[in-house]
Amino acid sequence: MTYIVQSEGKRIIGDSIDSFSTDELTFVGPDLPHVWHNDSSNQDSTDLSRSMALYVEPKLLLEVLGQLFKTHKIEAFLTASKRGLLFRGETKQQLKHKLEQIVHLDYGFKKTILLLEIIELLITTDEYEYLSSPGYTQLQFDGQ
Repeated sequence: MTYIVQSEGKRIIGDSIDSFSTDELTFVGPDLPHVWHNDSSNQDSTDLSRSMALYVEPKLLLEVLGQLFKTHKIEAFLTASKRGLLFRGETKQQLKHKLEQIVHLDYGFKKTILLLEIIELLITTDEYEYLSSPGYTQLQFDGQ
């Protein structure tokens, strides 16, 4: 999950190429190529780009939470996220707030609770749009 605190430019996620700007929140699923390019015209030393990111290892997440809960909703969300997701509305505001909190906490129960709250929001909302096309597949090269 990436929240753009301050920046603008072009974003490439899978086969989606689009502009991005401050206050954007995306979730990029496993193995989906992605990059953000800042506009060079905005490279003023007083106007630095800032973002916050939260990375969760999907297999580990499913393994750990699978010991406590049924994970079919998390699995469905991770499948959807393989196209990249752009959040909007109240969900974006809640996710942004929780991400801002989680990055400032040391490890412990509060951080774990916030992570679970973020996961719950992700798997229960419909306030997002897909970024990559439904037929997008990443080409695999074997290096030969």
